Amino acid sequence: MPVSPAGPDNCRMDTSGASGQPTSRAEKAGPQQQSFPSPFRCYDPRMAPPPADPSPDLHPGNRSLTRACLVAMVLGCYFSVAAMHILLGLAFVSWVSSSMPALRHPLRTPLMWPMAGFVLIAALSAILAWNPMSTKEAFSFATPLLVYVMTRDVMAGPSLVNRSVQYVIWGGILAAGLGLAQSAFEAQGFRISGSLSRYGTFSGVLLLALMLNLSRAMFGASTRERVPLLLGLGVIVWALVMTETRGVWVGLVAGGATLIGLWRPRALVALPIVLIGAYLAVPSSIQENIQSALDGSDPVVSERLTELDHGIEIILDNPILGVGPRMVREVYDDYRTPEEAALEGRVPRYLHNNAIQIAADLGLLGLGFWLAIWISWFVRVARSYARVDESDHASRAVIAGCLAAMVAFQVMGLFEYNMGDSEVAFLSLFVFALPLAIEAYSGD
Repeated sequence: MPVSPAGPDNCRMDTSGASGQPTSRAEKAGPQQQSFPSPFRCYDPRMAPPPADPSPDLHPGNRSLTRACLVAMVLGCYFSVAAMHILLGLAFVSWVSSSMPALRHPLRTPLMWPMAGFVLIAALSAILAWNPMSTKEAFSFATPLLVYVMTRDVMAGPSLVNRSVQYVIWGGILAAGLGLAQSAFEAQGFRISGSLSRYGTFSGVLLLALMLNLSRAMFGASTRERVPLLLGLGVIVWALVMTETRGVWVGLVAGGATLIGLWRPRALVALPIVLIGAYLAVPSSIQENIQSALDGSDPVVSERLTELDHGIEIILDNPILGVGPRMVREVYDDYRTPEEAALEGRVPRYLHNNAIQIAADLGLLGLGFWLAIWISWFVRVARSYARVDESDHASRAVIAGCLAAMVAFQVMGLFEYNMGDSEVAFLSLFVFALPLAIEAYSGD
C-alpha cells in the first residue's frame, strides 16, 4: 500500500486511493466512499497494516437499518423523547441481529473498561439501595453508553461520520427554528423549549449541534457550504439566547474557545472583545440575567449553591457507593433545615452539577469511573486530532467539533445535571462516538 512519508508517531496519510487501486471492501463498494477525504491511518512499522474496516457487514441490510434508526433517534433527541427511546430500541434489536458475531470489535476500545466499571458500580449501588425505583434507574446510566457502542460500530467510516454530523447539525437548525417560531407566533417570549418539555433540555441539545456547525464552518466547509452553515449558526445562537439558560451560555463560550484554540490559537486574544460585543448586543433582560448571576442577587443562584452544599454532605455520609441511582431526592429532606424547607418549598429533582450528582448517586467509585471515561476520551481524541494531516479538512472538522461539543457539554454540566436529561445524554454519546468511529475505520 503506497503511503506518504511518515509523520510523527509513525502516522501516515493513506494515498492508496490516488493510485486507483481499492484496498478494502469499503472502497470496492462504490464511489460514495471516496467522496470524503481519506482518513488518517497510523501504522506500527513492526506490524502489518490493520484492516480498513474492523466491523464487517455480516448482514448489510440489518446494519443499514441500525444506522437509519440511530439517525432517526438523533432527530428524536430534538423533537420527541418517546420516539427517541423507541428508535433506540429498534436500533439495538437490529444491531444485535447483525453484529453479535463481531462484538469483539467495538469492545476493543479502552473506553469500554471504565464504562463497564461505571455500569457495574451503578448496579451495585442500586442493589444496596433496596429500592425498586433505584434498580430501574440503574439502567438509565447504561443506556447512553449503548448509544456509544452502536454508533462507533455501525458508523465506522469517514463518509458515514460526515453524514452523521450533517444530521446532527440540520436537526439542530430545524429544532432552533421551531423554538423561535414558538416565541414569535405563540407569544411565549423567552425560555423557549421547542417541542421538548424543558428549556434546559432544549438548550442542551442545541449546544451540541452548534459546536459541530461552527467547527464545520471553520475547518471543513467550502465557500458554498459555509453560507447556509453560518445562517443556521445564527438561528441556533439566537434560540440559545432565547432559552435564557446561563449554564449553556458558559458552555458555548468554553466550546467556542476550544474551537478557536484548535483553529487559530492567536485569535483567542480577540475573544474578550467578542464577548463584550455580544453582551452589549443582547436585550436588556438578558443583560440583567447575566448581572444577577455575577453579583449573587439572583435567588436561584443561592438555591443552587445550597444544593451543592447538601450534595457534598450526602457524599460524605455515603462515600463509597452513594445513596443509589436517582435516590438523592428521597434523602434530600434529611439534610435541609426547617428554615430552608420553608423557604425553598419543593425538593429539587436533582443537584445541578454532573459530578456532585453522580458522586451522591453512585459514590466516589462511580465518580472515579465516570471521570476515567471522559479523561480517556479527551486524551485519545486530542491525540487523534494531532495526527490528522492538515490537508484532511473534513476529519479535522469532525474531530475538532466533537472535542468542542464535549467541552461545552462538560462545562454546562457544572451548572446543570445534563447527564440526567436523556435527550442530551443520548445525543452527546452519539457525538462522543464519532471521532472513535473514524479510528475504528482506520484501524487505530
